[in-house]
Amino acid sequence: MAETNARVMDMVRRELEKNPSMSSEELFEKAKKVDRGIARLNVRQFHARYPLQVKRAAANARKAASGGRSAAKKAARKTRGAGRAASATKGARRGRPPGTKTGRRGRPPASAGAAPARRRGRPPRAAAAPASGASGGEPNRDRVRSLLLQFARDIAGAEGKADMVDVISYVDRWVDQVVAAAR
Repeated sequence: MAETNARVMDMVRRELEKNPSMSSEELFEKAKKVDRGIARLNVRQFHARYPLQVKRAAANARKAASGGRSAAKKAARKTRGAGRAASATKGARRGRPPGTKTGRRGRPPASAGAAPARRRGRPPRAAAAPASGASGGEPNRDRVRSLLLQFARDIAGAEGKADMVDVISYVDRWVDQVVAAAR
């Protein structure tokens, strides 16, 4: 951890007690007068070392004085813990053996298979239809159409931004399937 100057820390603490809305730039200018070595820091570094630490210590003291966490925060923390436990078992529900390597958010990495794992509530992917009715060089229009519609369904079914990015990250697989269907 970076070294702090006790005199500067005391000055910052006193100034923030007098005026809690004082900016880091103002405190930085005053601190340079107390210790010239502070001038080597930029304002962000100074803020992280001094005012931020003083504010955190004050917040921790208030929290300790009030008896710790509030009931709402405890309940929220308990709920988050339950969500983590549920997500830890996702792999098992999908039929993957424990310890199987997965990518972000419990999904297999891009090299793991041809298609991303299916989430609950999604219709199954359209099976690869044979190129029936398609003559030699004519693309299978219906198959390409169904692939593009399935891609759109996957994007629409994304639960959040991260899920949408995950679906879109598989675009190369979709392109490969469309190219194969168009042959």
